[in-house]
Amino acid sequence: MQPVGFDLGRSPVKDATRTVREGLVLCGISAVIVACFVWAQHDLFFNLLDEGSLWYGVWRTGAGEVPIKDFLSYDPGRYYFCAALTGLFGDGPMGLRWAAGVFQWLGLSCGMLVLKPMLSSRLAQAGAACLIMIWMIPWYKTFEQSIVLMAVYGACLLLERPSGARFFWGGCFAGLAAFFGQNHGAYIGLSYLTVMFLAGIGAEFRAVLHRFGAFTAGVLTGLLPLAGMLVGVDGFLEGCLRRFEFIASGGANLYLEVPWPWRAGGPGMDGIRFLHELCTGLFFVLLPLSYAAVLIGAAVGAIRKRPRTLPDLAVACAVVGLPYLHHVFGRADLPHLAQGIPAFLLLAVFAVRWLARGGRAWHGVAAFAAGAGLVCASCFSAGLANPAYKRFSAPPGALVKTEIGGDALVVYGAEALTIDGVKDAVARHLDREDRILVVPYWPGFYPILEKTSPLWELYFLFPDSEERQLEKIAALEEKKVGWVFMGEEVVLRADGLSFRDTHPLLWEYIENHFTAVSQGKGGVFGWMLMKRVPLPLAGGL
Repeated sequence: MQPVGFDLGRSPVKDATRTVREGLVLCGISAVIVACFVWAQHDLFFNLLDEGSLWYGVWRTGAGEVPIKDFLSYDPGRYYFCAALTGLFGDGPMGLRWAAGVFQWLGLSCGMLVLKPMLSSRLAQAGAACLIMIWMIPWYKTFEQSIVLMAVYGACLLLERPSGARFFWGGCFAGLAAFFGQNHGAYIGLSYLTVMFLAGIGAEFRAVLHRFGAFTAGVLTGLLPLAGMLVGVDGFLEGCLRRFEFIASGGANLYLEVPWPWRAGGPGMDGIRFLHELCTGLFFVLLPLSYAAVLIGAAVGAIRKRPRTLPDLAVACAVVGLPYLHHVFGRADLPHLAQGIPAFLLLAVFAVRWLARGGRAWHGVAAFAAGAGLVCASCFSAGLANPAYKRFSAPPGALVKTEIGGDALVVYGAEALTIDGVKDAVARHLDREDRILVVPYWPGFYPILEKTSPLWELYFLFPDSEERQLEKIAALEEKKVGWVFMGEEVVLRADGLSFRDTHPLLWEYIENHFTAVSQGKGGVFGWMLMKRVPLPLAGGL
C-alpha cells in the first residue's frame, strides 16, 4: 500500500477548477440528484414547529418584515434566500421545499468538487452524492449541511494554495456564513484559522501575517450584510440583543442525552428500530474519533517537521468537522447529527477510496466492507427518517391528503384531523382582522391561518422570566388580542417541563382572560381555541 502521504487528496479541487466544463458537469449531476430527492418528498408531511417557523419567517420576510427584528428567527440569510425564490416556486410549503433545494444544490456541488479527484467515474460520483443527500434531513435544516459542505471545499482550496488572496475569500465566506447562522461564522472562522496555522508551519512569519491580515479583511467584508442591517435597520440591533438574551437564558436547544450505541434497544423493540438506534449511536462515536485521529496525525507530522504527511482533504474535513461537534452534541438527536455530519461523510468516502487503491487483495475487501457498512448504517439511521421511507412504511389508510397553504400535502390522519379542525374552527369564529396567539409551539398555524404573530416569540419552549412574561401580557393587551389557540404539548424534553411551568404568569393570564369555544382531539394532537372573556368577568392578572 502507498504511504499515508500519497498524492490522493493532496489537491482535491485542482481538476475540478481546471476546466469550466468539468465543474458544470458536476453541478449538473448535483442538480439532477437534488431534484430527484426533493421531488420524492416535496408533498410529504408537515412539521408545525420548525418547518412552520421557517415558513412563517419566509412569508413575513417576503411581506417586508425583518427577521430577528420583527420575529424570533435564525439569522436573516436563509429567509431572504427563500423569499427571493418564492416568485419562482410559490409561497406554500412545496415552494419553500424547492427553494431550500436550490441551497442544497449549492452545497452538494461543493461536496462533489471536493470528491472529484478521487472519484473518476460518474457512477461513483452519483453514489457519493446520494449518500450525502440521505443525510439532508430534515429538509428545513439543510442550510446547515450545505454550509458545512461549502466550508470543507473552502478549506481544501486554502490547503491546496494558502495564498493571501485565497484566505481573503475564505474570510469572506466565513463572514457571509454568519448571515445564515452566527454559529456557522464562528465554526468556519475557527476552522480556517486552524488551516492557517497548519499551512504556516515552516513558512516565514511575514507570509503568515499577510495571510492573517487578508483573512481578517475577508471576514469584515463578508460581515457587511449583517453589519449593514445592524447599522441601517432600526430595531435590528435591539432584536439581536433580545435574541442573545433569549439564547443565554437557555433558549437554544433542549438538552438530550447522547444515544450511545450501547444504549440501543429496549423491551419490545423491533429489529429495524434497534438497528436505527444502534447505527445512529455509532455515528456519534465515529465522528469525534475520526476527526481526532486525523488531527493527531497532523500534529505528529508537525512535531516531526513533516506537516504534509496527511492528504489535504482529510485534514480539511477534520478541521471543519471538529467545531461542528459542538452543534451535534448540543442536542444529541438524529437531526442535529445530520446537520454536522457532512464533513465526516466526505472523510469516510475518502478513506474507502484510499483503501481501495491499496496494492493487496485485502485492501479491496476492506474497502468494500467499509463502503457497504457506511451506506447501510446511513440508510438505517438517516434513511429511516426520510419522508419517502415514512410514506412507504406507513400502514394502509394511515396517510391522507390535506390542504396546507394552498398545497395538497400527504400527512398522517391524526395531523390532518387537527389541521382541518383548527382551520374550520377559526373560520367559524374569527373575522379576518382578529388577532390570535398560538401557544405553546405550533407556529405553523400562523401561515396556515394567514395570521401574524402578536408577539416576537413564535413558540414558548424555554423558561421565561417574570419580567418578560409581563411584557408579553402587556403586548397582548395593547394589541387587543382576542383569541388564543393552545395546542397539545408533544415535544420531547428531558426536563419534563410544560408550558404551565415555563410560563406560569402567561398561563395564568390565558386561564383567567380566555375561555374555550372549540376544541378537538386528533389522535395524540389535542387543541383548544379560546376567546377573550369580557373584562367584568375576567380575574387575576
